[in-house]
Amino acid sequence: MSELPFDLGVSMKKATRLALALGIALAVIAPSAAVADEGQSSSPPGASEAAEASSSTGSGSSSLVNSSDLSSYGQPEDAVAYAEPADKSFPPPPDIDLTTKFVGSDGQVGYRNPLAPEKSQPLEPVMDRAFLWSGNGSTLPADVKAELQGAGISAQSLQSGPVGSWASEVTDSLLLKAGNCPMVIGDIYLARLKQCAQAASSAPATPTPGSMGWGTPLSTALPTYTPPPPITSFMAVAPPPAECVTKNLYIVNRGRYGACVLDDSTGKIVIPKTGEVLGTFSVQQVTIVKGAKLSAGYDSTFYIRMYHSTGVGRTSSYGLQAVLMCYVPKNTCAGTEGQLNSTLGSSWLKVTGKVKSSLGMGTKGTLSSVWGAYIKPSASSTIAGRSAASPQLRCDNNVVWGMGHGCVNDAVILAQTWDTQNWPTVAVHIDRAQETGLDYWLTRAWPTEASANRDKACDHAPQAKPLYSCDEYPYASTKEGASTGGGPMRVLSGCGYKQVAGSGPSGWSRCQVIATDNTNHGNSLSKFYKENRIIPGDYFGAGVVGLP
Repeated sequence: MSELPFDLGVSMKKATRLALALGIALAVIAPSAAVADEGQSSSPPGASEAAEASSSTGSGSSSLVNSSDLSSYGQPEDAVAYAEPADKSFPPPPDIDLTTKFVGSDGQVGYRNPLAPEKSQPLEPVMDRAFLWSGNGSTLPADVKAELQGAGISAQSLQSGPVGSWASEVTDSLLLKAGNCPMVIGDIYLARLKQCAQAASSAPATPTPGSMGWGTPLSTALPTYTPPPPITSFMAVAPPPAECVTKNLYIVNRGRYGACVLDDSTGKIVIPKTGEVLGTFSVQQVTIVKGAKLSAGYDSTFYIRMYHSTGVGRTSSYGLQAVLMCYVPKNTCAGTEGQLNSTLGSSWLKVTGKVKSSLGMGTKGTLSSVWGAYIKPSASSTIAGRSAASPQLRCDNNVVWGMGHGCVNDAVILAQTWDTQNWPTVAVHIDRAQETGLDYWLTRAWPTEASANRDKACDHAPQAKPLYSCDEYPYASTKEGASTGGGPMRVLSGCGYKQVAGSGPSGWSRCQVIATDNTNHGNSLSKFYKENRIIPGDYFGAGVVGLP
């Protein structure tokens, strides 16, 4: 083996980067990933970065970090504040709280993305409007009559009639401020809404996507209701994944390509004249979105069930029609496919639809969709359309030429680790450069920026010794690179060039590494970009494992 330009064993003074492998690494590239470009046995200066900028992934493969290493992080419900490993030598990205770490159902791990803050917060409470009672109190079962009597509702109150003046005060603004206001039988609907609104006076003034509530007047976001076709028999389905039903209105990230959210709410059946609550029914809706590396859109799976009812809600049957709809059709959505017609009961119902992207070449955008569920209780004259809260995916179409069209959950950022077995000289250069203060977290640059970075860092570097080539860190394909990141050059001892002292987060490092090692690293990095749709502006991490 050729002589290395520096000693593999002298670079580590701190603990190993094991925290990366335990907590935030997605792709630990397998030895088979070490593949050179077509027909190349050695590389010119900057070959690693040239491979990064290209769309080719070579013939390398990747494997996920061993799931046993993730056992201490629990289940993939990212609302949990996970315990951090003692070694925090791989810090979170800027503005990221350590408690935002999550483990996806497929073993992928990461942090929430500060560049997508709207996807990093719990969703706002939904609006909630009453269903008007249209039944006959004399026909109610004895146990329901006793329940209503115990709540102070007289038999005379159960006579239907014109809607009272209270209804005019139930405005969209009040409903939004009140959120999913909890009520019991006997509550006066308007008075309780006002109490909830006062308690939540800091609520936003405008609705958020997916927040239209039961009974909200139909708008352009919901299609005109049409009676569902005759009910056909159906089989109860298995419940949605456990991590998707653990916390209401909280987006659970399920890796780079997926997310889910529970929307748990309660409809109220009220007396038209007085606004007294006669009964309630509670509904769970779960939306799971799943993107793909190469797909002009994504799948959206919708689950729904009614799990609790009180008062006259217990005597009612419930017709259901659910339709998948674009939320912002003018921007990114070309249309949807998906509809469910059934009766709503205690068993989960499920339907999977497709959301189609209309993004033009070289563009990206959030592809928004919602499941609009219409429910018609037999005890009410109200037909209510309500859109379920839904995670949104970012889609992009050849933003970097050759990446094709795909959709990802950009609320997730990933890290890639490099080991000294497969990339010995490059891995050590990265590790040593980071020890001097250069950042672990990088941002992918545009190809023109990558060219400028490469030109400054390596294209004009002194000729490397035979079988070696110039390597730079941060990578030329990142905005932290030599030109776009700015700062002075540093050259570490034993790197084959004249030593230049440097420390801190500003600047960049130049070093000679084995040329085939450099090429293999570039191919693997390009593969990481493409498989995870890391496009310009996306965060990702770079770490090293396997050093003493």
